[in-house]
Amino acid sequence: MESERKQRARLRARAWYAANKGRKRNYDRARRAEQPHRYREASKRFYARHKDRLKKPKASRVLRTDEEKKSALREWYLKNKRRLIEKASKWKAANPEKALQIKRSYKKTAKGLITNLRYKRGRRAAHRLATPEWRNQSAIDAIYTVATSNALHVDHIVPLKHPLVCGLHVEFNLRAISPLENFRKGNRWWPDMPIESTLSPDGVRG
Repeated sequence: MESERKQRARLRARAWYAANKGRKRNYDRARRAEQPHRYREASKRFYARHKDRLKKPKASRVLRTDEEKKSALREWYLKNKRRLIEKASKWKAANPEKALQIKRSYKKTAKGLITNLRYKRGRRAAHRLATPEWRNQSAIDAIYTVATSNALHVDHIVPLKHPLVCGLHVEFNLRAISPLENFRKGNRWWPDMPIESTLSPDGVRG
């Protein structure tokens, strides 16, 4: 009887926490800020009581090899890819300056330099494929001159690469815009775009 009552109480507590998760977290943060020493002492007591269990590695961690870990991580990413992309897009839209700063810092790392080199190679190939013979090269050069002299980016209004469209590298598909605006736009927007294309932000910047 006692165990049944405890189990029902535990289920009620879990249901309440699920319904009031945000409220409980805000309350805990406020209490922790008011009495940090009390929470530190409680953490120390918990660790002292469960030291052996906490230090003992989980069997799943010990048995899994690096390849198994990578495979599990990749499987999780593919399963949650759509949600992660949407979450990242929302964060970039809300924090464009910080996102641009992070991107610039990443480009300076060794991995970032290699990634940027591959991107530029693919970009040059996309330019060649999207540049028709009948283009007005003088007009294109003029747009790039204006952008360079004013520290602007040259943007392809309709992106060169996207699952739904393929713009051309011609004078009427180019414009000079600020780096921040170009970063926010990416290859996810163009005039008269279908609504469903906003849910497919894969591909190279336009």
